[in-house]
Amino acid sequence: MSYRYPNVLKGIRNSTVVLANAIQSFNGLNKTDFIIHEILGRSLNIMDPSQSEIDSLVSGNNLKDTLSTIISIRAQLGWTTHGHTGVDGNFSFFIVFFFYQKINFEKKVASPKYYL
Repeated sequence: MSYRYPNVLKGIRNSTVVLANAIQSFNGLNKTDFIIHEILGRSLNIMDPSQSEIDSLVSGNNLKDTLSTIISIRAQLGWTTHGHTGVDGNFSFFIVFFFYQKINFEKKVASPKYYL
C-alpha cells in the first residue's frame, strides 16, 4: 500500500457517497473486478488495494465509511469521525457564542466598576 499524501486526494474523481451508490447498484457479473478497476482504480486512483479493503467493499457493509477509511489512510487525514459529508455546516454555535461574548463585554463596560 502506498502512502502518496496529499497526491492521493488529487486522484479522486467522485465522492464516497457516489461510489457507495455505484457499488450498491452494481448488477454485473464480477463485482470484485468492478470494485478494483472502476471504483478503486478509475474513480479513486488507488492501484494497490489490500485484499481486506477489497473484501470489505465486496461485502457491501458500511461502504461510505470503508471508502473514506481507504482514502484517509493513504492521505493521512486522521479524521476523528466518519460523519464528514462534504456538505457545508451551520455556524449557529459560532454566532451565538460571538453575541454572548459581545453581551458580556458590554455588561462589563457598562458596569460602574469599570468607570474609573
